[in-house]
Amino acid sequence: MNRLLLSVAILFLAATANAFSYPDGLDMELSRVYPGDVHEVGIPLHIRTVFATDESGDLHSFYYSEQIPDWISLYPGVVLLNGQIVQYTFEVGASGDVTNGMTPYRWIFDDPEQGGIDLEEGDELIIFFTLIAMAEGSYRTNTDGWFGMLEDSDTFGVQGSDSDWTTLLFYSDPTSGPDPGPEGLRLGNAYPNPFNPVTRLSFSTDRERALRLEILDLRGRRLRIVAEGSFANGEHSFQWDGRDDRGRVLPSGVYLARLVGDDGFEDRQKLTLLK
Repeated sequence: MNRLLLSVAILFLAATANAFSYPDGLDMELSRVYPGDVHEVGIPLHIRTVFATDESGDLHSFYYSEQIPDWISLYPGVVLLNGQIVQYTFEVGASGDVTNGMTPYRWIFDDPEQGGIDLEEGDELIIFFTLIAMAEGSYRTNTDGWFGMLEDSDTFGVQGSDSDWTTLLFYSDPTSGPDPGPEGLRLGNAYPNPFNPVTRLSFSTDRERALRLEILDLRGRRLRIVAEGSFANGEHSFQWDGRDDRGRVLPSGVYLARLVGDDGFEDRQKLTLLK
């Protein structure tokens, strides 16, 4: 099975962008929520996009769009405004042909009889959709993730986007990872492994680098940051006591140690915790 060198590995389970003024004085926050970052090819990945506002306004001709790699299929789901279903028009290839292997998708909220969507202070609009990867690969989100006014999009560009740059990873075996990265940076073998209750994790680097050593479960959820910061040339070693960031003892099972570098490096290995 081929392994992929990733250009970026940034983990966010959810991220909320800064508020954008759109349209004309309406402050809106956009966030996209992803269930972890490591997923299996062919398994549905359910995502929700949340728009929230602190004031009232009319979203006439409002749209939201995503661009997804052509090896990932996107399926639209329900859209809710304060828990009530909202009708929308869904377009595939809305902004033209597939470009650079990306397919554009767009949700349009423009009911002529209702004048669009009227938002009151505290309202929340949630868009649900599903992704299914048909091949191994990495997808850095926010390739699009834009929203704006239809009549303005071609002339003035979009009105805003979220700031979430999550990288989603898809593997036939989700417990494996990409090949080791550049020479001079290496995640060492944990010892002991299997372990109870403590194992020692190590990595070596040939120059000063910004690195993060973390523990994930098999769904890609981050449980513990073991070490994070700027590390000098040499070998660095840390203990993990089988607890998460809140100090809770984790159950027996298989976990992943992951080393992430600021230059796109990523390496991981399986850890088995026995009780």
